Amino acid sequence: MVLRREPVVIIGAGGHAKVIIDIIKTQNSYDIVGCLDEAPGNGREVAGVKIIGADVMLPKLRKNGIDKIFVAIGDNKKRAELAKQAQNLGFRLINAISPYAYIADTVELHDGLAVMPGAVVNAGSRIMDNAIVNTKASVDHDCVVGSCCHVGPGCTLAGNVRLGEGVFLGAGTAVIPGVSVGSWSVTGAGAAIVADIPANALAVGVPGKVIKMLSR
Repeated sequence: MVLRREPVVIIGAGGHAKVIIDIIKTQNSYDIVGCLDEAPGNGREVAGVKIIGADVMLPKLRKNGIDKIFVAIGDNKKRAELAKQAQNLGFRLINAISPYAYIADTVELHDGLAVMPGAVVNAGSRIMDNAIVNTKASVDHDCVVGSCCHVGPGCTLAGNVRLGEGVFLGAGTAVIPGVSVGSWSVTGAGAAIVADIPANALAVGVPGKVIKMLSR
């Protein structure tokens, strides 16, 4: 018996979209209809998938019966906006989870997630809507990764870490047990976060220190 694969459209056509396309293909559950991009061009492709138009095509695609979508945009704020727009049109966000990631059975996974190869998510953790757990990132037990977060490549979250909405952890950031990072905050690559970080802050260094407050 051949199982029918469902059609899905991808918003985005950059480097992040290339990785997402590869993961969705390995999941073998969806047929990728095409990618949407702000500057579609003529006949352009990304990772072998045609760019079929811009975001303004979303209502037409939904009217034509496509109801699955993945927002493959690395920028947290833009990803949040586009995901909300797609959901308001009636699209359902799918997950792109690499078969080469480890996710414990007791992890709570929400919608629109990207979990890259080599990532580890341990028992009791929650990964909220539209979050990215990038290549070889480690999320230990009982963590919460908020909606539209990006846990960068090689990051390490010890147990009971809390990331608010839209947090961006630069590559190689380490966060010690029980620490919280406030919504829409950013850490520099290689930062060691050893104390709570407020919302809308930029923290860098070892140990990590807030050097700037960010406008929302």
